[in-house]
Amino acid sequence: MTTSIKDGTGQGYQAEVDSDNRLLTRAIIEPAEHYANHDLGQSFSLYFNVTPTGAGDCFFYCKNTNTHDVIFEDLQVYVASNEAIDVYLNNTGTPSGGTTLTEANLNTSSKKTLTATIQYGNDITGLTQATRAARYYVPADSATHVFNFRGDIILAPQTTLTLYAVTGGINMVGNFNCYIRSEVT
Repeated sequence: MTTSIKDGTGQGYQAEVDSDNRLLTRAIIEPAEHYANHDLGQSFSLYFNVTPTGAGDCFFYCKNTNTHDVIFEDLQVYVASNEAIDVYLNNTGTPSGGTTLTEANLNTSSKKTLTATIQYGNDITGLTQATRAARYYVPADSATHVFNFRGDIILAPQTTLTLYAVTGGINMVGNFNCYIRSEVT
């Protein structure tokens, strides 16, 4: 008796297998962030321009209030003087002193928005730090530096991502790129 894999359309097509027992396929491969942007219209940029007041001040806060994961791809930042940035995950508390940040959807034909509480500011308070995930050293060299999160940062529903200035008193201009891979209605 022969076992075969038939298509799901009812046309009677069968899958082909090579001599090493590998299923033969022809596929189009695209990065997850491209799929999220092009097909789902759910890729976003979070732009900020701040001068944290002092050392250890929080200048960016994001809480995912969606039912799907928000995936942070990278952080791009320019600094006026040498600075270091700490990335924290799962901070708790209610942010105070920040300004609401409105994301930019990177697909101009999409009207979808990011369901999250996002703030930026010179000194966001009211938070308790949880887990430091990274520290990035940013030189002041008239360039925008890109920090790619190896493996991405996946912000599950009701969790937070925050940024802190290590030195403070230094102007920082930057943005996060993030996306959602699941269809949100």
